[in-house]
Amino acid sequence: MIKIENFTKKYNNYIAVNNFNMLCKKGEITGIIGPNGAGKTTILKAITGRHFGVGKITIENHDINEDFSIIRNLTGFVVEQTELPGEYTVREYLLIKAELHGLKKEALKNAFTDITKKCSLEDVLNFKIKTLSKGYKERLNFAQALIYNPPVLVLDEPVTGLDPSQI
Repeated sequence: MIKIENFTKKYNNYIAVNNFNMLCKKGEITGIIGPNGAGKTTILKAITGRHFGVGKITIENHDINEDFSIIRNLTGFVVEQTELPGEYTVREYLLIKAELHGLKKEALKNAFTDITKKCSLEDVLNFKIKTLSKGYKERLNFAQALIYNPPVLVLDEPVTGLDPSQI
């Protein structure tokens, strides 16, 4: 469950989000729709602990301001503009992401095998990220968000850069 109460985010004198409230129950798929500049990405970044503002955000009964490290492990985030470290191989990057979220040995191996298959990354595991096409980078973006099996998945314009068959 995600609960946002009276969330406000300012950038200097600009109010990006003003008094936003939302409730997403377990198992629900919820979308935030609005014009460019409406604060959608700001809200998604707040849910995943990448932006802080005024108000209260709880995920699975954990307050983002009190249980920040728990929140980061509860949420997988697929960002709109993929920012991946180009010097790593796909394999290296996914293993690092899994280890950062606490996966060990057998669980890590199983998660790695599962997610690379689901995201069709088996053929590029040893490629440097900087050499990948935009479509492969987007698949890797999904894989890094899913590899530790978070209960909450947050997607910011998830089909940007994917061709119709990948979508």
